[in-house]
Amino acid sequence: MKVHLLIPWHGLQLPGPDRGSASFLRSVTKAVAFCRGTGTNLALHVHSNGTESSIHGAPGLILPGVARFDTHDPVGGKPRAVRFGASFAEARGADVLVVLDNDVWLPEHSLSSLLDAFRRSSAGLATCTKAPLVLPDASEFQRLYSYSVQQSFLHGLFPKRPSGSFYAISPVLGQGMPDRCNEGDLFVSMPHVESGVVIYSPYPRTKEEEIGRRARLTYDSLLHGSRRFHDHPEFFAEARDIALPPQTDRRRFLASHRLWAEIRRIVDEGGR
Repeated sequence: MKVHLLIPWHGLQLPGPDRGSASFLRSVTKAVAFCRGTGTNLALHVHSNGTESSIHGAPGLILPGVARFDTHDPVGGKPRAVRFGASFAEARGADVLVVLDNDVWLPEHSLSSLLDAFRRSSAGLATCTKAPLVLPDASEFQRLYSYSVQQSFLHGLFPKRPSGSFYAISPVLGQGMPDRCNEGDLFVSMPHVESGVVIYSPYPRTKEEEIGRRARLTYDSLLHGSRRFHDHPEFFAEARDIALPPQTDRRRFLASHRLWAEIRRIVDEGGR
């Protein structure tokens, strides 16, 4: 299988105990190495999105035996980057485009498992899910906000949705990625194979940053007629009565959930 791995590079601060890009680079390197000997012919494509200097943030991502391509688009926007990467992949004769955000941490088996899921997909789309990453220097907001979602992943409390941060898509399908979309929300309504992979990424450090992020995601989702299950008011009422396992701190879980509800309300009221 000929694989084109696209990383739309945004020049972000990446997660990791060293608070730099090293953790991300190591996780990608290990995930690629795990695929060796499986018939995977992989090329790496780092596409700087908006800020040309940001492309120099990944000089350490040199993978032995893997061709690397560097491109830049001053306009920016992730859907645009995906369309460009998909066209690039098709021109090179790639069978699959793998899209990877540069603010996540990958388990070692993640790329191999995602490609296995793509091979099983008749529609040309394989996805994963994403859980919160809480680092040693996380803010109290990050710790509390992440808690209810962490418990959900551990104990299967809430439905999981596809993530747009790491997925495998056919190059032809990728060229149709619409503008102003959140890929994960879009994939909910598309035929896809769930890989079982869980990747990790931290929430923003402050409540104000998260309000801005949630408002942007909500707007992009509504543009395409989708709404996340936890955006429905009923979700917050029902979740208060959910049965929790004994190892879950119920008081902290409910405090985390109230924080989600408060941010949801602020976003619905236009940020007031």
